[in-house]
Formats: sequence, C-alpha cells, structure tokens
Amino acid sequence: MRQSIRFFILFASCFIHQSFGWANDALRARFLNEAPEAWERMVASQNQFQVEVRETRWGTLNGEEVDSSKSEIRMKLKMNLPMFAIETFSYKSDSPLRFAFVRGKNYAFELTRKRRESPLLVTRLGKDDATRESFKEGNYAWRAIGASYELWGQSLIALVKSPQFRIDQIEELNENGFDIIRVRFDCRDKNLVMQFIDAKIDLLPQFDWALKSADFKATEQIHMEIDNEYHEPQNGKIELKSYLRSKHVPVEKVKTFIRFDYDGVAYGPISDSNFTL
Repeated sequence: MRQSIRFFILFASCFIHQSFGWANDALRARFLNEAPEAWERMVASQNQFQVEVRETRWGTLNGEEVDSSKSEIRMKLKMNLPMFAIETFSYKSDSPLRFAFVRGKNYAFELTRKRRESPLLVTRLGKDDATRESFKEGNYAWRAIGASYELWGQSLIALVKSPQFRIDQIEELNENGFDIIRVRFDCRDKNLVMQFIDAKIDLLPQFDWALKSADFKATEQIHMEIDNEYHEPQNGKIELKSYLRSKHVPVEKVKTFIRFDYDGVAYGPISDSNFTL
C-alpha cells in the first residue's frame, strides 16, 4: 500500500512538472512570436507622430537628493519620417525655443539660442546623408518616445533576436486586472547598446506587449531600473503618461534619475513646413 502511495506521489509530481514545462514553453513561444511583431507596429505608428515631453533630471548621494543636480526642460517632437524636428525649451511655458534639430527632405539643420533675448542662429547645416543621420543618433528625445519598446535606447526587437538572448524564466501574472508577462533573461551581446545581466522585464501583452517596467544590470557595478506609467485604456489602446528610469552605482553611492512626462500625443501627417528653414 505504501509503495502504491509513493508511486502515485511520484507520478503526480512528474505530471505537474511536465505540465508546467509545457505551459512555460507555450508562453515562451507566444512571447517570441507575438512581441517583436507588436513592437514593430508601435515603431511604425510613430512614423507620423507628434508629442510634447517634459524631462526632469535629478540625483541622490547616499539616498539624499542633491539640489544642484536637478534640471527641467520641455521638448516638442514632430515626425513625418524620414523628416523630423526636435525642439527644446526651458521648463517655463513662456520660454522661447533654445535648440532645434531638424531633418528635412533635402537637408538637416540645427538652431541654437545662447540667451533668452538672443536670436536663433543656424549652427549646423548639411545636405549629405551622414550629417542628416547624425541628427538622430544619440539624441535623448528618441529614447523618450521609444519607452514602450526599448530598454534605455536598446530596441527590444533587436534584443530578443540576439543570439546571446537567453530566457531564464517566463511567467504570467495579473495586477489590477491587467495581464503581465514577466521575463527574466540574460543577454551579453557586445553588438547591443549595453549588456543585460540578471534582467527582468514586465510586459503588457494585451497592449502590443508594451514595456511596463524593467530591472537589470548593465555591468556588475551598474544597476538600471525603468518604470512606465500609462493612461487608462481608450478604445483598446494605451498611451504613455510617464517614463521614469534610474541608474545606480552602489560603489559610488550615487543614483541618477530621468523622468519624461507626455502630453499632446497626436498621430497623422505633418506639414513639410515644419521641417524647413
């Protein structure tokens, strides 16, 4: 009798383990099949797009906020790709334009105002492809609008397609009535923007697998976190409300924060006049 009971327990244990494994494999396959396509749709939706973003930066030392580290700016982004315009202002609503990076059909240019009362000056102008492309590379505004489908400037599409991408665990959760897919992974691909060590991301599969939060190490000494907040769903869609990211260097006891708040999101064609001198 005892032998039969032991056999039943062993059989049941194996069955549960195998069933969990099948469910896990199915969820893994669903993630790898659905998420990259959804992220592609999000990228494409911003081909004709405009938004106003408020950026706030601050830092802490030993857990105490450092007053001198705080800064605020506003940015207006207009895109009718491959054309785009990024305008930067001081945080005050009545402040004049400070900088502008614009890529038009035939040329790209940069405008700069040194002081509030100074006129805008053309500080860069170029027609060649390299100059025009350089206006996009490294610009923080792109990281602001890519918060739902990027990790600190790294495309999630390229990340999951990397040969070095390894899923350690994947599970389905429910928080406040929303399904969340949590993926724990590791990716140490030198061709990416950075390394992703002991990484965890939470995704919203019902909303094009938008990124909800992330937690990872870029190196053994640098800890990164991301927390996205979305507006209430409208017609089955969600829009970013805010994007908060932090970088922590425990050895130096320093933590830096960048927060983006979004307003005036609109989709559709934008006049070419927004991308000319």
